[in-house]
Amino acid sequence: GQLFLLWLSLLLPNGGDGEATKVTFDPDTAYPWLIVSADGKYVISGNESQSVPDNSKRFSRSPCVLGSRGFTSGKHYWEVEFGNQREWAVGVARESVERKEYLRLSPEEGIWAEGRWWLRRRDLSSQGAGWPVGKIIVYLDYKAGLVVFYVEGKVIPMSASFNGERVFPFFYVGGGVWLKLNF
Repeated sequence: GQLFLLWLSLLLPNGGDGEATKVTFDPDTAYPWLIVSADGKYVISGNESQSVPDNSKRFSRSPCVLGSRGFTSGKHYWEVEFGNQREWAVGVARESVERKEYLRLSPEEGIWAEGRWWLRRRDLSSQGAGWPVGKIIVYLDYKAGLVVFYVEGKVIPMSASFNGERVFPFFYVGGGVWLKLNF
């Protein structure tokens, strides 16, 4: 966390201050095949659909889950540990993100994310073999419209347009993948 903030303070014009934000997975938004731990810190892609109620918040066609806390202001960051080099992504999404149809992980859909998924397999690791296990930090500066990712010693900034809408931590969890929240 501290090394990440140092990187940001050197790279961003407004510095990289921010608050380490406790984030948990919101089970009410989780795709039915995702299993969220009771404490909300772990999610794994399961082998079958869970018996969960369908509600307006739940993703029903894409293996996604949101964080339980949304933001309309401030600077926040959280760390995500991931396992398995298959499809996964982390970032932020607008509250109005589509939940009942298949998603494209793109700003046009209200999602700003980094990771590996079928339409975009950018390999950010220096080894070129993907990340079997690793950590990624997501930094959100709501007012500046900025989402920054720190992974494998690389800083990846993304401009964002939230239009005053609440945004939530966003997680795409492909088959066999697990994610753990460390803050």
